[in-house]
Amino acid sequence: MTFSVQVKEEILQTFMQTPSEQHILLGIALITNGRESKDAITFSSSHKELCEVITTCFEEELGLKVRLKRGKELDTIRVSGPRNRSILSRYLAEEYSFTAQDETLGATWVDPSFVGDHVPEGRYMPWVRTIQAAFLAGGSIADPSRTYHLEIAIRRPQVAQQLERLFNDCNLPVATVERYGYSILYIKEGDYVADFLALTGAHTSRLDFENYRMTRELRNQVNRVVNCDNANSRRIANASARQLDLLRRLKKSAKWQHLNDDLRYTAELRLENPDLSLRELGELMDPPLGKSGVNHRLKRLEKFSLKSEEEVP
Repeated sequence: MTFSVQVKEEILQTFMQTPSEQHILLGIALITNGRESKDAITFSSSHKELCEVITTCFEEELGLKVRLKRGKELDTIRVSGPRNRSILSRYLAEEYSFTAQDETLGATWVDPSFVGDHVPEGRYMPWVRTIQAAFLAGGSIADPSRTYHLEIAIRRPQVAQQLERLFNDCNLPVATVERYGYSILYIKEGDYVADFLALTGAHTSRLDFENYRMTRELRNQVNRVVNCDNANSRRIANASARQLDLLRRLKKSAKWQHLNDDLRYTAELRLENPDLSLRELGELMDPPLGKSGVNHRLKRLEKFSLKSEEEVP
C-alpha cells in the first residue's frame, strides 16, 4: 500500500464512522471532478472503496441506479438519462448551492468562519469535509521518505479558486498550476503537509509522516556532510546551477511559450524542486518518468534555451 492510499483510507474511515455524512462524498466528488458529457455524468477514481461508497449514496440518498464499471486502473460511475441528471442537478443545487451557471460551492462548504448549530460536537465542519472529499476524489501525496508533495486535481477552475482560498484561510498555503485541463492545488512544505493530515483526521498517517521526515532529514544532513568534499558533487551542483539559470532565463523569454506541454511541465518541476535528483523528479511527474527520461528532457531544454539565446539579435 502506498502512503497516498494509506492516507485516503484513513480519511475515508472518518466518513464511514458517520454514515449520515457519506453523501458529502458524492456531492463534492462530482463537483470537483465529475465529467459531464451530452449523454451522461461520470466520475472515475483508482480508489475502489470510494467508488463503492459513492455508488451506495446514489442509490440510498437519491434513489438512483447508476452503473459502476470496474477497470484495471480506474473504476467509473456513470449517471445517464435526463431524469437522473435532473435529480442530480437539483440535489447539488439544494445541498451545495451548486449550479451549472456559476459552478461554485455555497459558503457553508468553503468558509472556515461558518459555525453551524446543527453540527454535532465531535463532527467535522462542512468546510473540512470539503477538503477531505476533494482530496479523496482527486488528491495524492508523495512518499514522505523521498519528498514532500501533496496535490489535489480539480476539474472546475471556479471551484479550484474557492478551495485555494479555503486552504489559505486554514493556514495551508497552496500553489496552483494548470495541467491537462485540471487546476492542480499543491503543497510542498513538510510542515504544511503535516498540518493537512492533522486537519483531515489522518492522525496515524501524520505520525508516520513525521517519522519519515525525521529519518529523511537526518539522512540528508549526513549526506551533505559526506558530500561536502566530494568533487563529483561539486560538478553536479555546478551543472544543476547552470541548468536552473538557463531555465529561469528561458521562462522570462517569449520562447517559453514555444515549448511543448511535456518540456514546459518538466521545466516547471525542475524550477520548483531544484534540490531533487533526477530520479526523485521523475517520481513527481504524472505519469512518472525514469531517470534517463528526465535527463533527456532536461538536455533538450538546455539545447533549446541555448539556441534561443543565440537567435536573439
